[in-house]
Amino acid sequence: MLKRTPLKSCSSSPWSLSTVHLGERWLWSHLRTLISLVCLTSALALTPRRTHAQEDSDTGRAVALHKQAQELYKQGQFDQAERLYLKALKLIEHPDLRVRLAQVYTALERHGEALDNCTKALDSNLLTEQTRKAASECVKSAQMRLDEAVAIVESNPSGAKLSLDGSSLGQTPWRGVLSPGRRQFDFELQGHTPTSRMLNVSRGQRVKLNVRLIPIGLGGLLTVRSSPEGANILLNEEFIGQTPLSAFPTSVGAHQLKLILPGFLTEQRVINMTEGNVQELMVYMNPEKGRVSATDLWPAWALMGTGALTAILGSVFGYQALSARNDADTLARTDGTDAGRTEYRLLIRDMENNRTASDVLWGTSGVLLTSGLVWWLLSE
Repeated sequence: MLKRTPLKSCSSSPWSLSTVHLGERWLWSHLRTLISLVCLTSALALTPRRTHAQEDSDTGRAVALHKQAQELYKQGQFDQAERLYLKALKLIEHPDLRVRLAQVYTALERHGEALDNCTKALDSNLLTEQTRKAASECVKSAQMRLDEAVAIVESNPSGAKLSLDGSSLGQTPWRGVLSPGRRQFDFELQGHTPTSRMLNVSRGQRVKLNVRLIPIGLGGLLTVRSSPEGANILLNEEFIGQTPLSAFPTSVGAHQLKLILPGFLTEQRVINMTEGNVQELMVYMNPEKGRVSATDLWPAWALMGTGALTAILGSVFGYQALSARNDADTLARTDGTDAGRTEYRLLIRDMENNRTASDVLWGTSGVLLTSGLVWWLLSE
């Protein structure tokens, strides 16, 4: 008989197959960890360099755009300079660019936007002392300009001597800044009647004044408007045009003014014109009453006619209800049979139904007649 020789355990030898595999796994695991650490370290080391490079590129482009915008600003091309500054601010947010953009907005008289950009510049962490001073002055200047009232004063004809509160401003047209309060403009032009205009000026207001100067001896100018427009204008019974009528030369003195528009009452006014007077008149025309045609009143007639017909039907049903009541009363007095009681109940039912129909029709008739009458009275 053959003896079985027991196999030696694999784990008994340090160089067994299992030991070799475990050693390889440990080595490869540590190698992979080491490679991952090296790659991660390299990535972290290279990433800031790429970011700094990108930042340097954006800064260089922003500086180039700033130089181009400055040249355009010096040439008076403010709109183009604004676009370049906005592009530069998209690349980098810098207070110097904000202040420069505010200068462009100031030149464009967009003081609100100038104030906004200078305020943002003052909130920046990159602010230098020089930029802080410029931004502060910008805020103060923009706020003052926003509080001022800007006026454009013109005359027709132009070239008139213009004074403000007794101080000469030169000739019309004139554009300038007004302080808030009550202000008086005086106009003088050779051969024309001197005239004045009073204004109540408020902060930030935009004033536009255009004054028509009247030649000496011409009289005054009359402007007439009406609501609705298109009314015929008679001055001293002479037709002079239709509303709106603007700056019609009118002699000095009292005049009878009449406005006529079909469908509306005639409006009359007495006006007194003085030398150099410019009078503006607004007239609201009132509709005529009592001239409504029969065809215009058809809704009223329809309502009242329907109301009358409904009243007739209500009378018919009322008569039938009364007749059924009388028959039921007679039957109750003369017939005590079962058939008589049945007929009595039928007559009472007919009476109730006819009475209800009559009440409804009479109520409807009253509403229709009242509505038609009101319509008719309001249309007169």
